[in-house]
This record gives sequence, C-alpha cells and structure tokens, in this order.
Amino acid sequence: MKKIELDKKHCKYLGLILFISLLQPYFVLIDNYGPSAECLNCLIIGQTWIDSILYLFIPLSIINITLRILKINIWIYSIICGFYFGFVSFHVLTIPLFKDRIAAWSTFTDAEIYSSAIFLSFPSLLTVSIIFSLLLVWFNKKT
Repeated sequence: MKKIELDKKHCKYLGLILFISLLQPYFVLIDNYGPSAECLNCLIIGQTWIDSILYLFIPLSIINITLRILKINIWIYSIICGFYFGFVSFHVLTIPLFKDRIAAWSTFTDAEIYSSAIFLSFPSLLTVSIIFSLLLVWFNKKT
C-alpha cells in the first residue's frame, strides 16, 4: 500500500479546493442575492460553510488524493474535479440559496426555480469551474 505524504503540492491543492468551496456562493450569484428570507442579516457564508465543507471540500479532497495516487492524467483529473465542483455546487449550494434569497420573495414554481437559477448562475458557475480546473493544471505543472 502506498504511503500518502502531504507535501507542498498537496497543500496547495487542498488550499485551493477549500478557498473555492467556501467562496463558491459569492462567485456564482454575487450580484443577484438579496437578503435571506430566514434571517435578514445572515451572511451567505454562514448559511453555506457546512455544506461547502461536506459536499465540496471533503469529496474533492478525497478525489484529489485518489486520482493523485492512481497517477491519472492531470487534464482528466482537472476535468473530473471541475465537473464535480460545478454539478454539486449548483445542486447543493446554488439552488437552496436561490430558493432562500430570491424565490422566497416572489412566487416561483419548482420548474421556474431551476430554470431561473440556471439562467442566473450558469455563466459564473461555468467560469469558476473552468478557472478551478485550469488552476489545478497550473499547480501541477508549476511544481
């Protein structure tokens, strides 16, 4: 069994994953969020940090370690991580925030919630996912 060593490269990957995971809601719908329907003065990070850690940081860290041990091509590795990040962050973070901060103040059906959330978040979520993937490649080539 291979020994897993936490070197500088792995620490950079984990730091990037943590940074992107925690700030994902700000990146994705940064100019579209209103006040929370549950708590008018709550910050977005207060509502999402546990979900960010549980559904983005921990799984992406495990994927990172697994794919590094298997020595998967860095482009395939970064595409897997970028796709996972985009898909999960949309369903776990963006949709609940959209429901709480936008849809709660108006009348939306479930179909309208998804279509509106996709319309508002797709450009920035795609951009963040691509930047995240390219940073993973850049970190690997730099070190």
